[in-house]
Amino acid sequence: MKIKKLKGGFTPYMTADEKLLVTVSRNTAYIYNLEDGKLLQSVKSLSNLSETAVSGDKKLLAVKNTSGMIALISLESGEEIGRCAMERREGNAIVFTHDDSGVLDFDWDGRTMFLDSADVKHRVLDGPTNVVLGRLPRTVFMHYDVYSDRIYRFMDDEEAGGDTKGRALVSSADIENIDYHTVREFDNIPEHLQGLSFCKTHNYYVEWKKNLLIKTDKNFGEISRTELPPEWKTATGKAYDRIWVSAGEKYMFVDFGKQCDNPRDFQAYSAAASLSCLYELDTMEKITDFDYEYVSDFLAFDDDRRFVLATWNLSYLLTV
Repeated sequence: MKIKKLKGGFTPYMTADEKLLVTVSRNTAYIYNLEDGKLLQSVKSLSNLSETAVSGDKKLLAVKNTSGMIALISLESGEEIGRCAMERREGNAIVFTHDDSGVLDFDWDGRTMFLDSADVKHRVLDGPTNVVLGRLPRTVFMHYDVYSDRIYRFMDDEEAGGDTKGRALVSSADIENIDYHTVREFDNIPEHLQGLSFCKTHNYYVEWKKNLLIKTDKNFGEISRTELPPEWKTATGKAYDRIWVSAGEKYMFVDFGKQCDNPRDFQAYSAAASLSCLYELDTMEKITDFDYEYVSDFLAFDDDRRFVLATWNLSYLLTV
């Protein structure tokens, strides 16, 4: 397996045509050519960057920080066009509209917002859903799916017996027609930090209490269940930190985190090795191990022949 180290990491962004990759570190965004892994440009902007997006014509870079502020930057000149505080809540990933007229943004209060590229001003298209902390129902996660061109919203409706009952809603990504409707109700709402994956033709999530990987259609209608290895489920919970299914559904990447029996032993935990593994999805046969600390994201492209593995500070470009 070929591995190339890249600057930046955390939450990488890949353009829909799989040509460019953007990684971040602190106040800097790094733009790479995915064909050869070469750094094309680095741009300094807002402090504490968390999300990025590139316009379809590749002329604009949008960057978002942990305060929810978004800046628009010209990739031709490297100059900042303007910035907007939005609603001052960070939230989830951002994406340019198809016509590059602006950026769709989704915050932790469940707002769907649009930032206009011309005047760098925003408007709220829908929401918020959970302004009062702890109030139900509330939005727990939002995601734009490039493969179905829709926005997903996951709602937490009820806490019952240790379970979180909720639902998945979808809306067209058309800024003039934002209208969320429920497509699936859950006894245990999927948690995006455990095993929620949006692939080209299906979605996946982990039902960790039963140690199952659930395959669904794009409306989260269940198709099949796969038992995960029993050693991944311990008496006290799950033995993994996160699971990703590759875009073409050929592989599954699992981050098992720090290999320490007693996480409360700070010295032992700090010195412990990290473990993550790449598996064949159909057979669950392990392909290889990694020892990178704090894996934050996994992106597959080129028909699952190549991957971007991101950590908090660095990224790795891998070719099977």
